[in-house]
Amino acid sequence: MYINDIHIMYYFLIGIIGGVIGYFVTWCNARLPEYKKVFSKDILVKEKRPEPQYVLIIINALLYVALLYFCGVGKDFVSNLKLIRFLVLTPMLLSALVIDYKLQIIPNRLNLTMFSLGVISKIPSALIPVK
Repeated sequence: MYINDIHIMYYFLIGIIGGVIGYFVTWCNARLPEYKKVFSKDILVKEKRPEPQYVLIIINALLYVALLYFCGVGKDFVSNLKLIRFLVLTPMLLSALVIDYKLQIIPNRLNLTMFSLGVISKIPSALIPVK
């Protein structure tokens, strides 16, 4: 079965990956405003984990599926750069949105990371000649 010339399993896999990353976004939303390390051993300790926000997990999974639908999958790495760029920046924007809504701040680490990745992701498209 195909949707928009993309096999249905790609949508299923990207939805699962989006859900896992959505759970990580929930973790980041609790840690970033407190200026704590995001990648730490506390992820494995059940008592220290925040309650998962299932709405964020579902929204992130649906955004990933929508990005796959609109950007499509190419045959080589260069044709997939647009999709990869959006898949990397979407959870960061979602995290910034949630943290800003709850606390009216956006952590500088998140802003600078989004800015750096945005600039870096535009470099390959500037180097590839337009046909």
